[in-house]
Amino acid sequence: MSGPAEPVTDTAEVAHHFRALPGWAYCPHDALLRITPQTVTGYRPGTAKPV
Repeated sequence: MSGPAEPVTDTAEVAHHFRALPGWAYCPHDALLRITPQTVTGYRPGTAKPV
């Protein structure tokens, strides 16, 4: 997935995400970015058809 990133500036939204998302790095979390997907690649899961 790729697309443009922008900082999240709404203080209530930032507070919600910092409470809900666990930290994975041992450093201060001072930025929250939102990525708007424009290109998505991958595989679609499905059932296999018998041969």
